[in-house]
Amino acid sequence: MALATPVPAEETATPGEEYVAGSSLPSAEAELLVPVIQAFLRRHPGDDASLIVRAAETATVAHAGQLRRSAVDVRWQRRTLGLKPFADGCEKPWVEFELRLLGTATDQKIAHRLGRTLQTVRYKRRRLKIPAVVEQSWTKAELALLGTMRDEKLARKIGRSVNAVHTQRNNRGIPCFKSKLNLWRPEDDKILGTRPDGQIAALLGRSTYAVATRRRDKGIPIFQSGAKRR
Repeated sequence: MALATPVPAEETATPGEEYVAGSSLPSAEAELLVPVIQAFLRRHPGDDASLIVRAAETATVAHAGQLRRSAVDVRWQRRTLGLKPFADGCEKPWVEFELRLLGTATDQKIAHRLGRTLQTVRYKRRRLKIPAVVEQSWTKAELALLGTMRDEKLARKIGRSVNAVHTQRNNRGIPCFKSKLNLWRPEDDKILGTRPDGQIAALLGRSTYAVATRRRDKGIPIFQSGAKRR
């Protein structure tokens, strides 16, 4: 009697493998992605995990485009550095202190501070129904008040935060109120308009904006090459 040839048992596919089958991901990255998909399905039974695979594929291509290198070069360098591919399909969990920051400044500033994308911060804020903070442009009248009083007092006067006033004043090189550098001496006023505002600012250790404002307040015309000051 001829012995029957044993038929090899069909291999049972590991849960999650059906999602990466046929994807454009390299086999090594696909294998690393399977446990992520399995974890997702355990948390969300019955949900479609194909979005995770598409996110991984998109991230690989997008990363290559940002670096102006081919996907193969990016993949080789990542493996050389021992880095895993981006394929978690889930955003970093939010903690309490991060949630408290939402709506306290513009989404862009919050995103920079938390190391998150602008889109992630904006989406989370909207889901929590937190109003957006819109940073309005400074008016000339507001800028002219910088350094003329304490930052705290000016912040209350113009309805801005103390940090916004402090940052704006520092960025423009305007000394704080009651600083000795804030006092204009008669000899300082005498040279206004005798040369470009930028040069005078360098001589006096002030910002060009402060020099130009002082010159206009004194009714002194701007310096013009070849023109004599009366």
